[in-house]
Amino acid sequence: TFNSNADVSGSGAKRRGPGGGAIAGGVGGLGAIAVILLQLFTGGDFSSLLGGFGGQASPAQETEISDCETGADANASDACRLAAGSKAINSFWASVVQGYRPPQLIIVDGSTPTSCGTASNATGPFYCPPEETVYIDPTFFQLMQQQFGASAGTRLDLVDLE
Repeated sequence: TFNSNADVSGSGAKRRGPGGGAIAGGVGGLGAIAVILLQLFTGGDFSSLLGGFGGQASPAQETEISDCETGADANASDACRLAAGSKAINSFWASVVQGYRPPQLIIVDGSTPTSCGTASNATGPFYCPPEETVYIDPTFFQLMQQQFGASAGTRLDLVDLE
């Protein structure tokens, strides 16, 4: 838990819900499969070719995490707790690692497309290197608690690992 009077504002965390993300079917889908197979067999990066096959991922709507100003807010909301935890972790790493660049934190509602695949409670928290972003669906922690009895401390340990 956070000190109720702690200032946890300014984390920069955002919330993102479901979005497009699928490449258009038909020729676009076949072209994407061909590009993926070409990458697998040659080891090259041909992902820039995907834009020419008639479809691109549509961005999902992002909003700042709101009502997340104090430790009391963080104690009452999973999204705010994650944002506040992220702010604390990034502050620590910035103080001990010269040149540390904090990743963006996206709180996922349901699922959302990323350049590393779909983020959802089924994937759990993950870091997407090309985007320098951590994706977390708070319902993942509810599943962990229901199925395995995980506590709030376990939740922050998982975020710290990411």
